[in-house]
Amino acid sequence: MQTTPRQRPDDVKEAIVVARQFENQRPRSAGVAECTSQPSACRKTYRPVVVQKAIAVEKGERLLCDTVGHSVYVTDAWVGDAEALALSANGRCDRENLRAQPSGGVRALRAPVDHLGSNWAYRVRTALAWNLKAGWALTPPARAGRWHGQPQAEKRWVVRVGFKRSGNAVMRLPCPIVRTGRELVYRLPGWNP
Repeated sequence: MQTTPRQRPDDVKEAIVVARQFENQRPRSAGVAECTSQPSACRKTYRPVVVQKAIAVEKGERLLCDTVGHSVYVTDAWVGDAEALALSANGRCDRENLRAQPSGGVRALRAPVDHLGSNWAYRVRTALAWNLKAGWALTPPARAGRWHGQPQAEKRWVVRVGFKRSGNAVMRLPCPIVRTGRELVYRLPGWNP
């Protein structure tokens, strides 16, 4: 049995946003451009596709300002037009997660401080920790006998491991704390994967 087609429901969300004076970003227009780029350390030529969007920022029924947003897609595919390439890239990517990544993980961009100098200190601290991880990857101990090939595997693991996991593996070592007499004894484990 075939049913009758349903009507589209009214757009009540937009009316609520206007009535409650929420800030609303409304797209006005979009343009696509492409060029060729060959970075100095690469042998291949790449095709950056840039999508420029004009966005109107409104509060209630008033226009606050016009802003421009850019998305860049870099590819080595030379077939197809730039607009179709940008649409297919948007269809494949989870854009919300890509935008959320800088605010999670390393807190260099969202430091809980009041001025730029302190944010700079957070970034320097993060860079030093990352350099410590890279230095750790370059200097595993030399081993003889049956453990001879293991340093290469350890190097590969350390280079590929993420920031959070390297901190857990190197900085946050589990150790039992024993209180004896007048002192605390930290017993570091002899082996940790």
